[in-house]
Amino acid sequence: MARPRRTRAVARRAEKRRAERAPARVSARWRLAPGERAVWLTATTLFLLVTAAWLEHQITWYLAVDQFGYLTFAHDLLAGRVYHEWAPFQWLARTIPPRTDALAQAYVYDHGRLYCRYSPGFPILLASWIGLLGDDAAHYLNLTLFLVLLSVLIAVQWRLLRSRWRALAGTVPIVVLPTSVYLWALTPTREVAAHLSAFTGLFLLLRAGGRGLAPWRTAIAGVALGYAASVRPDAILYLVPATLLVAVHLRRRRSPFGVVARIGVVGAIGVVVGLLPALAYNWTATGNPFRSTQGMELDQFLAPLPRSEPTPAGGAVGYPSPGWHGGTTSDVQGGGLRLANLPRTLPANLAFLIEAYTPALLAAVVWGGVVALMVRPLVFVTAVPYGIVALLLYSCWPRPDPRYLIGVNLLLPMLLVEGTVGTLDLVRRLAWRGRVEAARRLAFVAAAGMVLALVGAAALQPSVSYGRLAVPVLLIAAGGAGMAATWPSRRVVAIVAPLLALTLTGIAVARAWDGLDRRAGFQRPQMLRARDTFRRAVEPRAIVITTEDIGRPAENIEYYSGVAHALYLTDLARWHGSVFGVALLAIQAGVRPYLLLPVSDPERPKILKQLAGVFSLETVRDIPPAQAVEYFVAAPFHRGVHLLLERITWPGFEKEKQGGPPG
Repeated sequence: MARPRRTRAVARRAEKRRAERAPARVSARWRLAPGERAVWLTATTLFLLVTAAWLEHQITWYLAVDQFGYLTFAHDLLAGRVYHEWAPFQWLARTIPPRTDALAQAYVYDHGRLYCRYSPGFPILLASWIGLLGDDAAHYLNLTLFLVLLSVLIAVQWRLLRSRWRALAGTVPIVVLPTSVYLWALTPTREVAAHLSAFTGLFLLLRAGGRGLAPWRTAIAGVALGYAASVRPDAILYLVPATLLVAVHLRRRRSPFGVVARIGVVGAIGVVVGLLPALAYNWTATGNPFRSTQGMELDQFLAPLPRSEPTPAGGAVGYPSPGWHGGTTSDVQGGGLRLANLPRTLPANLAFLIEAYTPALLAAVVWGGVVALMVRPLVFVTAVPYGIVALLLYSCWPRPDPRYLIGVNLLLPMLLVEGTVGTLDLVRRLAWRGRVEAARRLAFVAAAGMVLALVGAAALQPSVSYGRLAVPVLLIAAGGAGMAATWPSRRVVAIVAPLLALTLTGIAVARAWDGLDRRAGFQRPQMLRARDTFRRAVEPRAIVITTEDIGRPAENIEYYSGVAHALYLTDLARWHGSVFGVALLAIQAGVRPYLLLPVSDPERPKILKQLAGVFSLETVRDIPPAQAVEYFVAAPFHRGVHLLLERITWPGFEKEKQGGPPG
């Protein structure tokens, strides 16, 4: 008697599952030694520890706009307040627009209230860290988060790829490739925290040991994903791979509608809970929980580009672009994210990826996406949709910036492993299904492609990644493909994956070890020296007027000096003010104004002309270029600037005040 249709369908599905699991079975002939786990653990630990030591040497204590904003916001939270209290506004407020950017555009002054532009997620973490470990520990938070992020990425890939070696091989390139990802571990900004929270959420959505996706697990994942958006609003993009992961899981298990609805509801509730800090802060600052404090960047998303726009300069991690100036075209700067930027910025972002990965490795990444779609759909839905959406969205900014592509560059190495090692799984799957000749042809084509890519890359102008990463990866991949062509039914990947992981780990460890003899130019000793120098040079409660042409002195004077506030000439231009007006109000309020400008600054003659006849300038310090860092003047685009620190006095007013009655 024929088997019932349902029984035959169940049998077919069981056979299909056995076929899919077959490549994971390890032939005894290719099994590694019993100490494999110990070798992997040793390599992983060595990679993390040496990387940590190397990055600790490179941490910079010099603050730019973002770092200053996060640290100031964190200290306000520790003081039990959301709004910042900036003393100079007590005597400046009546002369500035009712709503305008302030504190180097890190804050917005809104009718007497001063709130940070940035979402509260990272400042909350930073405040907790500082509260537990002290101010100096703030500069080590991102390093700690980055090491945790690397560990979470290993766990995510281990769960996706079912291989500890592939997980390690897909993580090590993050600190080897010149994609600038690891540089955000060197300075207190929100990028690492946002991606760590997002990948923690994705990890929780990946079932372990064949177990189903429990509602509690989905809820916690939702909280992590939501909090990522509380740290950085655009991290909401991680809901794309998260939703697809859940959809694939539920479809595979043929879950009934009730289960689907329950998972969807608890996941959505979790996301909302994670978003609560941002929603509450938006409501407090802007009066609308759904109006982000950085919402001004979206105001002109569909608007055309301005008729005349300066060509953006390249950037450097920890600093804005060389010679970066805050905007002065409007009281509150915004409108940076525009669809019209896409045709200009997208090619630049693609060029950055090609330069970082080399054309050969980027081709392997693209092929890895195809392999993942055929062999491991969960890998595909985790990496590819997010990569495409993120690349398009971040190309709407006026200039390419590596920080926006961090999420993309955390996922592409996983696809690189799929394009090299995963191809061997595809070969074995074809052989296991009886298509041995097709498997051999695929392996030969893969090997030939790797060799041609290696030769072609050598003929081109090599990038930093060529000798560092492309050569070993392509050589190992070509050798593995050659072995697979010879023995298509064998699990060649059991040899190739550990070899690739150990090779990449060795490269990363050697590179980090070589960097242990160098330190960043501005760390705690330099900060303490500059603080002491500045305290001896200026009066308490001083206001220092300086320029963005020489770096970011205002943020560092404001945060570190403890005796002075600072603002830029750009701030005065935005407020339609002048040095004369600030000096007039400051001295009347009992605050001493100072100028900190290069001797050759083109604005200096105009300022002297403004002050002439009423104010006098006294040179406090004539600062040679070698000592500029002792006055919080440092930047990657100069090695020191000849500066003058000058004290502004108002002889007539101050003499009359001193001669008046006491009080």
